[in-house]
Amino acid sequence: MKTIKSRILFAVYVVLALSLVATSAQSAVIAGAPNVDFSGGSYTLSLFDGDATYTFSDNGATGLFDDPVDVATGGVALIASSPAIFGGTPTSYFSDPSRAPTIGNGTLLGDYKSFDTPTTIANSGVNRYLGLAFAFPDGTRYGYARISGTFLSSFGYETVAGRSIVAGAPATSVPEPSAMAVMAFGLLLLGFGVTRRNRRC
Repeated sequence: MKTIKSRILFAVYVVLALSLVATSAQSAVIAGAPNVDFSGGSYTLSLFDGDATYTFSDNGATGLFDDPVDVATGGVALIASSPAIFGGTPTSYFSDPSRAPTIGNGTLLGDYKSFDTPTTIANSGVNRYLGLAFAFPDGTRYGYARISGTFLSSFGYETVAGRSIVAGAPATSVPEPSAMAVMAFGLLLLGFGVTRRNRRC
């Protein structure tokens, strides 16, 4: 009877150890807060070691209902845009946490597009989120940027292809694979020790 209990306990430790190793491949949200005011100039947000760039610039619009921010994309960078029937230009979304958009495949009205030349972002004069996408060969990743007029306050993106992200999501961390391996090895040793002790009794 003790042998069966010890084998079951050892199997539980093995499953725990393997699940810890498997979690090292889980996603993480990378986030930052540059808090940059680019009024009268421009600012380039470079992500994925420069593979994706967004250049935000002040277009000089100053009216109450004007849209003062232009954006140009580079590399694999895309930005959520209105449907073609509405002009297909970059668009923005509510920044209120209760209405923050989920950004991903098919979650926003419109499409993700690249813009080689500076193009005006709709409703960019107020505090809003932008939907970002990164078209890598192994799949598209999604992210967000938060602007308020000519002020870029934060950004974030998901590291796993195809996974949606809620605008404003905070950074999450994934333990290093080596740390996970050490924990898994420790659990296996613990399971082995319990099994040996139960066999002696």
